[in-house]
Amino acid sequence: MAEYTNQSANAVNKNVIIPEVYSDVVNQKIKGKVVISQSADVLGDLIGQPGETLNMPSWVYSGDAKDITVGSAIPSSKLKQENRQATIKMVAPDGIAVNDYDDAVALGRALEKAAEFQAIGIARKIDTDLIDAACKTPLKSTLANDGQVTFDEMNSIIGMFGDDANAVDFSFIAIHSAFVPSFLAMDGFVSAEITHTADGNGIMLNNILGYFRGIPVVVTDRLYDTNKQEKFILAIKKHSLAIIPKESVFVEVARDASTRTSTIYTSQYYAVGLIDDSGIVLAKKTHAED
Repeated sequence: MAEYTNQSANAVNKNVIIPEVYSDVVNQKIKGKVVISQSADVLGDLIGQPGETLNMPSWVYSGDAKDITVGSAIPSSKLKQENRQATIKMVAPDGIAVNDYDDAVALGRALEKAAEFQAIGIARKIDTDLIDAACKTPLKSTLANDGQVTFDEMNSIIGMFGDDANAVDFSFIAIHSAFVPSFLAMDGFVSAEITHTADGNGIMLNNILGYFRGIPVVVTDRLYDTNKQEKFILAIKKHSLAIIPKESVFVEVARDASTRTSTIYTSQYYAVGLIDDSGIVLAKKTHAED
């Protein structure tokens, strides 16, 4: 508990929570709870207020090499950026109240659990917002059945990247847990006799189910369309999503001296966006335009 509270020899109440320390703990726990956010580029530290819009830069490919006649000048062009607008938002889980009357061990555990719960709440919200951004991709693949995918359908999803489908360029393939039985039924995913399968496929560790054609497959139940009531898959390449966060989670403690209760409030500012339309494929049974 000493890590969260004021343990100074001169402190009258050693149960007073230090917001900066608690904030650091929540930040670290968020990093361990996010899934989709692990694929997002962090574009600096956020400047601005919730509700304001900002630009997220996206570099524009300058084109393939061309035939040049010896002695002729090589053409040049300026490096171009597209600006994608994103809205700054503030998110916050419920405040959590803890009481001084618990003994030191119990209070320490309560604060640890409070930090974990609030970190999970923020992490899941960040993931959900990045998923919403990812779903704006123009690359869409249609599955025959909700919550099921075949080996051929997975190859079609990867096939939408054409010849630019090197495993090293992907962050991962993210799936709802409903698709896990489909992957476990694929010889191309679990059979040791297939050259592109990986040892340990089918044993989920840290949300990673295994590798499909060398690309990590991660599981998160945030991949759910509440309107269509359908599960979906996102194949995400690196540098396709971006987040601009505040450097640290904001923490404020409301103290009720009459009951010796501290209520801990946490919140986070950030903006997220899709910065490469060609880097993500959304696969599900029906799409918004259907």
